[in-house]
Amino acid sequence: MLYLLGLATLALVVFVLWWLADGMRALVARLRLELRRRQTRTPMKLVVAAREDLTDELFRLTLIRADGKRLPRFRSGQYFTVRTPAGARRYSLAAWTARPRQYQLGIRKVARGQVSGWLHTHAWPGLELEVMPPAGDFVLGRVAGEVVLVGSGMGLTPLAAMVDRLMHSSAGRVWLFHAARYQSELISYADYTELDRNYHWFNYRPCLSRPDADWAGLRGHLTAADLTRELADPACAHFYLCARQEMMDALALGLAALGVPVAHIHRESFGGTATASKGEYKVAIVDHGEYTFRGEPSLLHALETWGIPIEADCRAGECGACRVRLRAGELRACQAVCETLGKRLRAGEFLACSVIPGTDLEIELPLSCTS
Repeated sequence: MLYLLGLATLALVVFVLWWLADGMRALVARLRLELRRRQTRTPMKLVVAAREDLTDELFRLTLIRADGKRLPRFRSGQYFTVRTPAGARRYSLAAWTARPRQYQLGIRKVARGQVSGWLHTHAWPGLELEVMPPAGDFVLGRVAGEVVLVGSGMGLTPLAAMVDRLMHSSAGRVWLFHAARYQSELISYADYTELDRNYHWFNYRPCLSRPDADWAGLRGHLTAADLTRELADPACAHFYLCARQEMMDALALGLAALGVPVAHIHRESFGGTATASKGEYKVAIVDHGEYTFRGEPSLLHALETWGIPIEADCRAGECGACRVRLRAGELRACQAVCETLGKRLRAGEFLACSVIPGTDLEIELPLSCTS
C-alpha cells in the first residue's frame, strides 16, 4: 500500500513539475515576443557618420550609434523609418552584415518629397536622427535554385542588401537587373561589374532607358523575357521586384504568363509620392464638410492642409494611427502598408498616409478625430 502511495506521490510530483515547466516555457515565449514587439516600437538615436553624393539627386548615408555599439540585426531586404522635422519616411537598408555596427541608406531627392528634401539639405556627418528599428516582410527567403533581383532606380537598395547576404551563402546562380535612365544613375555600377567578372554565379544586367550611343548593355524597358532569357528553369526561380508599381505589375503579369508561380514573385514598393494624383476630386468628410483634393502626395497631406484633426505618427504606413473609413468612392495606393498592419485593417479601413483618391470620396474619421 505504501509502495503504491509512493508511486502516486511521485507521479503527482512529476506532473506538477511538468506543468510548471510547460507554463514557464509559455511565459518565457510570451516575454520574448513582448520584448521583440517593444524593440520594434522603440525609436533609436543614430548619427550620420558619412555621406556620399552620387549625383545631384542621389546620395548615400551611413548611420551609427553615437557610442559605437552594435545595431539591431535585420534581414536583407528590410527597411527602417527615419523621423525628421519634415515627417517620417521608410528607407530600405542598402547593405547587410550579420552583426551590424552601421546602417547604410540610398536616397533619391524627389520632387515634392518633404523628407528626402530635408535629408538632402541637412543630413551631413554629425547630424542625429531618430529611426525606428528594422522591419518589413520583403526579405530574401531560403536560397534554393536561381534568384533574380530586379530594381528600378533607388529600388536597388534592398536588393543590394540581398546581394550582400547571398555572398555569404551557398547560393545558386543570381541575376541582378537594375533599370535606370542614365549610366550615372547605376549605383555601384563598377562594384557589380567586378562581381560579375569574378564570380561565376553572379550575373549583373543593368538596363538604361536613355543610354549613350556606346552603351553595350540592355536598353529600353525591362520585360519578363529579359528576366528569364538566361534561366535554366524560370518556373523554379524566385524573383524579387522593387520598382515603380506599374513596372512591377507588368513584370509580374509577364512572368505569370511564362509559367512562373505567383508564390515565386516577391514584390516591394517604394516612393510614396511618385504616384500622386494629377486630378481634382471632391472629398466629403462626415461631420466636417466637403473639400477638394488637388494632387497632394497623400490623403493625409490633404487632410492636414484642410485643417482636419487626424492622428499621424510614422507617416510611412507602419503605425496605423491615420486609419479612416471609406464610405463611398475608390482609392489608389501611393505607398506600401506594412504587411502585418495591413492584415489588421478592418473592411473599409485604410491609412490616409498611403492612399490618394481615384474618384470622388466620402470618408469617415475615427471618433477621436471628430469630437
